[in-house]
Amino acid sequence: MLIFAAGSIRYGYDYLSAMMNGANAVLMGTPFIITDESEAELAYKQALMGKLSEIDRFDTQLNANITGKWVRGLPTKLFAESRQWENVLPYPHMNLYLRELRKKRDNAFSTATWWAGQAIVRNELTRASMIPKIIYEEASQLLLHFGEN
Repeated sequence: MLIFAAGSIRYGYDYLSAMMNGANAVLMGTPFIITDESEAELAYKQALMGKLSEIDRFDTQLNANITGKWVRGLPTKLFAESRQWENVLPYPHMNLYLRELRKKRDNAFSTATWWAGQAIVRNELTRASMIPKIIYEEASQLLLHFGEN
């Protein structure tokens, strides 16, 4: 049986921790949003890298009103306003209902739904192929450091 660790895998430490606790592999999502290859809008990438003043990238929040099921995302205006909604359609109907609103948005921040796991501290765009290499290198450095002590 294979065991996959998912969620909060952002750095070499996270990878190493998962592997040392029995995982055979890890699944990562949010770190790939800020890659050059990602088609995410630039404001979304900037928010995840801490370069958008309206967003605290360390304040990801849970919300069930936007999609009709629980999701974690950055606290955009829509994300915050939706917490007050009393009538929420079940998944996937709520998500489909809001799709048109998101298409017509006046600016990225006001009606955006920017999904995100835990915060990312990386501050620059990179190639997607570099992320596993960076994670592996960070894990290797940790092993070397703790192996010497």
